[in-house]
Amino acid sequence: MNNIYYECLNSNKLTKDINLNDNEVIHVKIICYHINVEGTYPFLQFMLYNSYNLIPFLGALDQTLIFPFVKCLFEKKKELNDIIINKIKDYLINLGIILFHEDHIVINGFYNYNNENYVLINISDINIDVLLLNNKSEIWFGLTNEICNESIICKLQVNKSVNLFFLNNKEFITLIKISNKKIIKTPFVVYDGNNLKRIEFQSIFGKSKSNKIYGYYFYFNPSFDFAINNCFKNNLFNDEMIEIKEFNQIAGINRIALLSDKILYIDEEQILEKINIDELDEFINDYDTIFIKIPGKDPVIIIKEFIQQIQLSYHKVSKNLNNKICIV
Repeated sequence: MNNIYYECLNSNKLTKDINLNDNEVIHVKIICYHINVEGTYPFLQFMLYNSYNLIPFLGALDQTLIFPFVKCLFEKKKELNDIIINKIKDYLINLGIILFHEDHIVINGFYNYNNENYVLINISDINIDVLLLNNKSEIWFGLTNEICNESIICKLQVNKSVNLFFLNNKEFITLIKISNKKIIKTPFVVYDGNNLKRIEFQSIFGKSKSNKIYGYYFYFNPSFDFAINNCFKNNLFNDEMIEIKEFNQIAGINRIALLSDKILYIDEEQILEKINIDELDEFINDYDTIFIKIPGKDPVIIIKEFIQQIQLSYHKVSKNLNNKICIV
């Protein structure tokens, strides 16, 4: 990561210590980030806490993804750093993430915004790839685009307070390329729905090319719902029908970061008028990604290079007793 820098680390907003009044209960929101450098360009992920786990303690509460947090008494101020690190450590271990070195959890500093205290933590040296997550999972990791633009990850809403924090403090979502001082673009998320065994395989090894309707490329769905359709209906690419007829039968969804440098949006009419499908190879030369939206059918995202896909998480999906599709 020597060729990039995280803009908030070069600002004057962070402090080494937290500002508190005597006898005040310490409440600190955690901004825990991970910089992934495995693909064609680096990108940020942020740890988010599933408020589902607070409902038994706080009563009625909308299930959203919020910042993780710690609380402790003022007398424990000197132990605050250890409390924060142990909290992150527990979250990661509960996800099944292996911690080889505890010093891979690094506190960058504290930040006070709108009279609330935040702590910035770097876990970029820890492998957080290929997480199996469900609706009740305590911790999720979200991309900048999911948090700030989509405000949803799979079927879970991102709490507005998280969204507004990043939109009002953009240095926390900004990576800069040192060589040209330009902001590095953020990837967007795509999905793939299939039988569970294939999804588990793809979560480790990535998705392979398929020779489908538009040629030999990598095919993805642009949303979680479209990927669900791919599991439970005739899918868009004329593969075998995947039907889940029994309640205990489970399909799967891959959630993937798609790194695109140049994307082209086209619809069926444009394809028919301007593009010979058999010659799409020539047309795609100027782009690495094509978004094809076919009237009446699920849209398709096509990429050219394997390195453009980074597996983030995978999810088991089934139908409940009310015939409603859910993450299990």
